[in-house]
Amino acid sequence: MVIYNIDMLEKNIDEVSFVVLDLETTGLKAKFKDRIIEVGAVKLLNGKVIDKINSFINPLRPLAPGAYEINKIDHTVLRDAPLFRHFSKTLLNFIQDSVVVAYNAPFDITFLEKEFNLVDTEIKFCLEMNVLLTKVLNSEEQLLFHDTNIDSIYVVDVLNLIRTLIPRLPAYRQSFIADLLEINKKPTHRALEDVFTTMEIFNFIVNILKNFGFNQLKYLVDSNIYEKLSKVKIEQVNSAIEERKEIKIEYLDIQSKNIKQYEILPENINQEKSILEAKEKYVSMQFDLDKILKIEKQ
Repeated sequence: MVIYNIDMLEKNIDEVSFVVLDLETTGLKAKFKDRIIEVGAVKLLNGKVIDKINSFINPLRPLAPGAYEINKIDHTVLRDAPLFRHFSKTLLNFIQDSVVVAYNAPFDITFLEKEFNLVDTEIKFCLEMNVLLTKVLNSEEQLLFHDTNIDSIYVVDVLNLIRTLIPRLPAYRQSFIADLLEINKKPTHRALEDVFTTMEIFNFIVNILKNFGFNQLKYLVDSNIYEKLSKVKIEQVNSAIEERKEIKIEYLDIQSKNIKQYEILPENINQEKSILEAKEKYVSMQFDLDKILKIEKQ
């Protein structure tokens, strides 16, 4: 069992080990008979890969109809693969003392908990940590929780984070987000390749948070992070408006599907619509505050 103290949440993100993982399965129903057939994972420190693992898993059952069409994995590569029972210690050692990261994490975590239970390994991945921690971190009774040990592995859901930090995107499929961010590695429904796509999206999210001063692990599991991030953006823009100074922004342009840089003179913020009104070389422009990724005073 991995035991984390709540003090870990105060760590700088760059000092935390993350394990980004992805699974391929016989089907979509972990609560019934579907099993894991491939595990891919990379370990990150300070945004860089320091280790990786990848293995097929023999599920001891047929693949669901249509599964091969998605991941191109068939019984010929699985029959000689290790059982999860024989791979579980390798995986557990790999994720030990790390925070797990996945895209649509509930899917992967449901399968992992099932597989570990089947081999009598007691392990809990905590997907609801953000709810508890928000109560603790925002509570006047914070010190009462200071020494609480939590028997679980923290999990960061990249899909939930991107939905939270950049709302109102046309879609949140991993392939769409990869295209939007011009990530070269596109999802292929193979575990390790999809891990690298998730890693790029995760690093993108982490950089947004760090750009606005949210450098600690706790902000990745804080359910109020959108409000906190918006507040900092508004404060920085209002400061530039009051001083009548230009700012340089990085902006996620949905139409052209890339990240652009602008040097603008901010004039007004419509907080109700989350719109920044500004001028670029005397041309009036509008920017969605939620899609501003970085602000620098000139």
